[in-house]
Amino acid sequence: MQSSANNTASEKINLPVLKLNSRGPIVLHAKKLLYSYNFTNIDPSNDVFDADTQEAVRALQEHYQYDRDNGFAVEVNGTIDRETWRAMGDHFYRKCRR
Repeated sequence: MQSSANNTASEKINLPVLKLNSRGPIVLHAKKLLYSYNFTNIDPSNDVFDADTQEAVRALQEHYQYDRDNGFAVEVNGTIDRETWRAMGDHFYRKCRR
């Protein structure tokens, strides 16, 4: 059994995969993050992962596609998966350090 000290931050992320037509409070949260990070100019008003959300996710993914500073890359697929959640958290961290 591996100790928790050996786990990376990425391994601790346990958020759902979000994709086109996903629904729920976590989708609304993701949309608010994308809006606050300026990856979309559409103010989130519902909890549906729609085509506009997918476009905003792709913009974030393109921004982090080759993030050599952090040793991870994000696939540009319009789906919020583990690495995309990680990129969203990293973006928040960088934004707060300014």
